[in-house]
Amino acid sequence: MDRAGDQPGRLPRASSRHGKRTVGGVIIKVARQSGVLVKRREFLFQDAQGSTYAVTDASGQPLGPATGQGNRMSFDPFGQRRQASGAPLSLPEQWAFDSSQTTRQGYTGHEQVDALGLIHMNGRLYDPVLGRFIQADPFVQDPANSQSFNRYTYVFNNPLAWTDPSGYLGKREKRWARGIAAIVITVYTGNYAAGLKGWAAAGATAAGGAAAGAVATGSLRGAVQGSLSALVFWGVGQGADTWLGVGKDSVDSFNLGRSFLHGAAGGTLASLQGGKFGHGFVQAGMGKALSANIHAGSDTGDFFVATIIGGTLSEATGGKFVNGAVTGAMQYAFNQLQGNRRQANRLS
Repeated sequence: MDRAGDQPGRLPRASSRHGKRTVGGVIIKVARQSGVLVKRREFLFQDAQGSTYAVTDASGQPLGPATGQGNRMSFDPFGQRRQASGAPLSLPEQWAFDSSQTTRQGYTGHEQVDALGLIHMNGRLYDPVLGRFIQADPFVQDPANSQSFNRYTYVFNNPLAWTDPSGYLGKREKRWARGIAAIVITVYTGNYAAGLKGWAAAGATAAGGAAAGAVATGSLRGAVQGSLSALVFWGVGQGADTWLGVGKDSVDSFNLGRSFLHGAAGGTLASLQGGKFGHGFVQAGMGKALSANIHAGSDTGDFFVATIIGGTLSEATGGKFVNGAVTGAMQYAFNQLQGNRRQANRLS
């Protein structure tokens, strides 16, 4: 009889397939046993740092070699293996730790290389005995923090407050890097789309929004949301020009009508993305009202102003600065910038 959670299936006799995958907090093992494919699920349990402290089978029985410690793993704040009771392990005991029956995901979810006394943190290797990386960090994450200038320091020497998911940048810094890259993409694609007309402009706008959204979030869903947002702001600009006029012919001298349309569009987008209509309305509407009436003397300056306004309003309404900055950049590049170009073409 198979254990709970095991799922058998017939394989060809000559097959010797086996495999192991970790998805979220679940380990899925597949092995051939007497010509039968057996799929088994095991479950990871993690502490507040994200370090694995136990692995159980589908019926909740703990697995692992540490029988005397209740089959549990434990790490000190800087990542050295220790007994589950908190008592230290000698270096030979750490190096000989057997994780073959459980998982190599250990300290903060990273891969343990116990035989070498190291932890593979994706970007770099880390020595938990020294509490230092063994390769230099090419990035200065926080110039205001002196610990950033020690290129081997682990999380500013404060492992109880921070983790390092990539070996280079923390989650906050990674989000900022993605946001800046998305803003740069928006600048270039917005300028390109502003030189086009009709369906060509719509296509370039959608592509630019998708690229920026994908980079900002790292997901297909973000790409779809970015494309939709860019198209909505572009469509609002086209509609506002038709309904409210452009330049001297405009009946919306202070951009109040356009600000309301942007607010409605931003609120609708926020609702579709699982947020609150009011937050989206305030961010998009106020962003348009401020950026349309504050001029820095050039397209680049106006773009910068719109980006800062978007980020500030996002943080003021409970969101993240970088997310609002990306939205503000899109709002300017795919709406206001193209409107400025249309107005210039009519005057020329």
